[in-house]
Amino acid sequence: AVERCDDADNNCDGAVDEGVLVSWYEDVDGDGFGDDGSSAEACAAPPGFVFHSGDCDDTDPATQPGAIERCDGADNDCDGEIDVGAVDAITWYADGDGDGFGARDLTVSACASPDGYVDSASDCNDSDAAVSPSAEEVCDGVDNDCDGSVDSAAIDADLYYRDLDDDGFGAGTGEAYCSPPTGFVSTLS
Repeated sequence: AVERCDDADNNCDGAVDEGVLVSWYEDVDGDGFGDDGSSAEACAAPPGFVFHSGDCDDTDPATQPGAIERCDGADNDCDGEIDVGAVDAITWYADGDGDGFGARDLTVSACASPDGYVDSASDCNDSDAAVSPSAEEVCDGVDNDCDGSVDSAAIDADLYYRDLDDDGFGAGTGEAYCSPPTGFVSTLS
């Protein structure tokens, strides 16, 4: 006869349920996944045992194969890697020039900042540490402070005065520019 899992020697070979027993795994935390190191062979699940194994922390029901990985320093999904692929990971931006501001085009998602990465993607020139949102704008033909304007409100700008009658002398309070725009002069009348 064919041996069946029924606590009987169906094929009369002197052994009971040989070759038909199922491995069951102790599930202390009740999450449906048991501990690989604590198993039992039986036809039916003993109390506290389940069919699925692979629980890497059988004291925490939130930790099990297929669980959502989070940035918490634990291997929530039992894949052997801590915090890899965490749903609450942060996007980090490569900071090629080391000025504390990264570029948008090279990113990595991780729970903690990898070396050479920052949480700001506001650098408009990541190959020049003198150009960043914290830099002061100067008259050099470059957008030093990454505000989208070249030389606007530069700290080394000069005052120029509106010359309404085109006599070479200006009037008014003056406006700061890196070079005089049309209709402005550097001499106040």
